[in-house]
Amino acid sequence: MRRLYWIVSILLIVFAVQAFPADAEILFARGLAYYLLEDAKLAQQNFNLYFNQNPNPQVKGGYTLLVAGKDWDATNKFRYYLDINHRSPIALVGIALSTEKMTESTTMENLDRAIRLDPRYSPAYLALGVQYFKQKNYPEAEANLRKAVNLLNAPEYKIILSKLYLEINRPQLVLDLMKGEADRQPDNFYYNYLTAKAYLMLGQLQELGDYIQAAQELNPADKEVNVLLARYLLGKKEYTRARQVIGKVKYEDYNKDYVRTFAEILMALKDRRAQSYLFEAFAQDRWDKDINRLLGLYYLDNNQRDAVQNWINRSALSGTGVQELKQSFPEEYNFPVYGALSFFNVKNLFWLSNEEFLAVATDRSGENDKLYVIDAALNKILQVIPSPGEIQEIFLSPDRNRIVYSSPVVKDESVNLYLLERSGRNFSSQKLVNATFPMAGVEVGFSRSSSAAYITDSRISTIAFESPFSVVSLLGKKTPVYPVYPFPVFQYNFMTRSFEKLKDISQIERVPIDAMKKYFLVVRGYETISKIGDLIRKGEGMDVTSSEVVKIHFADDLSAFIVYLSDLKNAFQAVSFVADDSKVYQFDESMFLGEGRYAEIEILRFDPVKHELHLATRDKNRDLIRFNYKTKLYNVLAGNLFDYFYNKDSQTVYLLTERANKKFYSETDFEWVSLAPYTRGRINGNRDLKELIDASDITRLVVSTYTGQTLTMDSDNNFKYLGPSFEGALYIVSPAYDRVAAFINGRLLSLQIKKER
Repeated sequence: MRRLYWIVSILLIVFAVQAFPADAEILFARGLAYYLLEDAKLAQQNFNLYFNQNPNPQVKGGYTLLVAGKDWDATNKFRYYLDINHRSPIALVGIALSTEKMTESTTMENLDRAIRLDPRYSPAYLALGVQYFKQKNYPEAEANLRKAVNLLNAPEYKIILSKLYLEINRPQLVLDLMKGEADRQPDNFYYNYLTAKAYLMLGQLQELGDYIQAAQELNPADKEVNVLLARYLLGKKEYTRARQVIGKVKYEDYNKDYVRTFAEILMALKDRRAQSYLFEAFAQDRWDKDINRLLGLYYLDNNQRDAVQNWINRSALSGTGVQELKQSFPEEYNFPVYGALSFFNVKNLFWLSNEEFLAVATDRSGENDKLYVIDAALNKILQVIPSPGEIQEIFLSPDRNRIVYSSPVVKDESVNLYLLERSGRNFSSQKLVNATFPMAGVEVGFSRSSSAAYITDSRISTIAFESPFSVVSLLGKKTPVYPVYPFPVFQYNFMTRSFEKLKDISQIERVPIDAMKKYFLVVRGYETISKIGDLIRKGEGMDVTSSEVVKIHFADDLSAFIVYLSDLKNAFQAVSFVADDSKVYQFDESMFLGEGRYAEIEILRFDPVKHELHLATRDKNRDLIRFNYKTKLYNVLAGNLFDYFYNKDSQTVYLLTERANKKFYSETDFEWVSLAPYTRGRINGNRDLKELIDASDITRLVVSTYTGQTLTMDSDNNFKYLGPSFEGALYIVSPAYDRVAAFINGRLLSLQIKKER
């Protein structure tokens, strides 16, 4: 019997060796790596080789469908197999990848499960590393990818790890991984391409020639390798040949490397068409430091020297060093130095006072959010407040001494709330209440004295003011939100530290949350005006994808609203409601557009006291219309409307109207219309005005331009340069309008605002 046992054991070992040869795992690893690189041909070839040696029709079918992009069918294949063999790591990796794009993705859970079942299963670490890479959690991505590389000697794994190192600007590590592989396997496109790209990033042009030529010969149709070859030729000053190479490349969508390389080549050839490529790149990323520097050089070369200083300022703000700027531009220009704090990411900024601001930030990839209290004048961190997880929303009390913020609970549609309270210049932190709130997000309001906070579901801000005016349950059941308030409301008293759910409707109606104030104003109209109730009930029957829509627009002081229906035949059937007035007005688009004209309507301003609307048409005319819905009188204030700002104190409308539509920007005219008495004017000097930033102060008008400037208009109607426009960056202006905090390219800056008249 003992002898029989040993014979069977030996036969099983022999069978296992035959069924799973040593290189089988390498074949699957290659297939998976090429799938993750989106190389379907090489992925399928290696998967086929693997499954020829290890027949498994069900799992092979899943991976074949996965490579073909049929994720749903692949999921069903893998799920069926896992019902039979729920401990299969290869099937768990497959179903993890097939569910990646689904709303209820189980990708991370299945990869973790595969690793728990087999802690040495390298494909699971590779796929998990790629998931973290996509989430920009670079430390976790690197840890998992390096684990995969260490567990299995599959050079293809190194390709993916190298792409991560390129993303985080560590080209020497790419060279360490790829150069040896490229020398050993000169017929592999990826090894040659990544080696060449690493050399280019290191500025070692003399080393990359053989590798880029090999990559280009191996895959002459590859767009990225041809752009890289053009950059190599540009570096060698072979401008004509570089132009020939990149001229053969065409991208359907925007590609930064292609556009920038083409622009630099055209600049080197003194071709004015470079401007178009530079502005295409600038339109996509207004704070790319290289594009801002190149635009400065372009304006310098074309004798538009007045604009050069702005590009130098923008380049410095973007992170270009002073020495590099001095090497690029004449010494007659100023080369500013901006002190900055380094962060991986800043999600939000809030001013706590004119001297301090709050940043919701992470200082390195993969870490939890933290709250940073920062001295504005010194741009110095005063306090760091850790958070237990992601910071979802921040709410500041009126006195700015208390902060409530929400953090979502993982795998659950609920949130925790936390409280920060000021004591001197420091804040103390605690959980607001021990319980979680059964909401995916919250709205928080404060009493005027900042002594109490009120909490309700954030969905009230969206579902209550546009059809279908319904809460949809997980089972798909729709419940109308009017006229009974659909969400719980809570009160927290900072003085007594008491917490309660409000039940008295008279208390709920007085809660100081703007969305709730709007809601209960609509409830009054709904219950007292039949036409309003009819429109809202009609909206309840609509779907979010319907061609019909009912919307509600509010006056700035929340004293009145307009509810209107828009469909394919009638663009604007409206009813107005004023809280202190029993008079109701009904009107539609024919009263100001005329019979037979259809155009979508946008309400820009609603003045219930004057019964006046400023409306914009969303058709080719883009008319700005002033309409009195009581007298039915109207006039067209402008056509080709581009931007609008109304100064209530001076009763003046400031306008940008489109003069000509260029490829990446619009030429505009600046106009103003005084409504009392009626006069109008125009300034044609600047053609590239983009946005009316502020005209609330009659003595100060601030505008931005397509060329990244902020301008003000003096008393002689001349525009003067204030500084760079911060459009495209996360920024916030201080309460006193004398500083701006901005996050640009990993750098948090606090800057004094230049004031001129």
